[in-house]
Amino acid sequence: GGVSRARFDGICQAVGEYVTFIDSDDTVDPDYVETLYQAIHEFDADAATCAHRMLFDNGQTREEYGFSDGVICLSPQETIHRVFHDSCCSTALCCKLFRTAWLREIAPSALALGEDSYICLLYFLRSRRLAHTGKCLYTYYQREDSAVHSSGGERYYDYVRLYDMLLPVFQTEMPQCLPDFYYRLVEKNIVVYLKMMEDPSPAPEKIKHIADNIQKYKTYALKDKQSH
Repeated sequence: GGVSRARFDGICQAVGEYVTFIDSDDTVDPDYVETLYQAIHEFDADAATCAHRMLFDNGQTREEYGFSDGVICLSPQETIHRVFHDSCCSTALCCKLFRTAWLREIAPSALALGEDSYICLLYFLRSRRLAHTGKCLYTYYQREDSAVHSSGGERYYDYVRLYDMLLPVFQTEMPQCLPDFYYRLVEKNIVVYLKMMEDPSPAPEKIKHIADNIQKYKTYALKDKQSH
């Protein structure tokens, strides 16, 4: 059934109040779970996230989202804004502690790429508070042959589908975040367009769909000061 289905089945079998996801080739610091758990209880939050270090095949590392070792508490609107502008945490499922019962309410998607973002954004959207620590607790191994890094622009079209799927949710549940959403939609559509144009024969109907999305929402990206 794919990664998304397998993950959902695991969530449904989990018996703990909280769940975290660690890829088989990644590592976490000894106090990873404890720190995130304490952050949730300190702020009565619905999820906690942390900074992470990227480990590359050449042995080099790079820290991301490690702006301080302290913990901050964010509202759903603040979380969405900062996530879309890459100033809080990523939309990958790693580096996070979630309420298990809440994850069971998010049905698996048919996305091959972007399924992590689908779950995280729906979860953040419906949370009361998010706690984030800039303490770097997770080591994320970047394999060049992973699904995200593999070639073939057509597969990236899932990211276009992702934001098409989320658009009515944001319009209904958090319209105040629509400018941030449109900004991210345009950004992702441009990235996917460039990836697909590397293919010998990109699907014309998909290229047109992407171009229509960019044309429709580009004003929001152009007005966003953080995008310049």
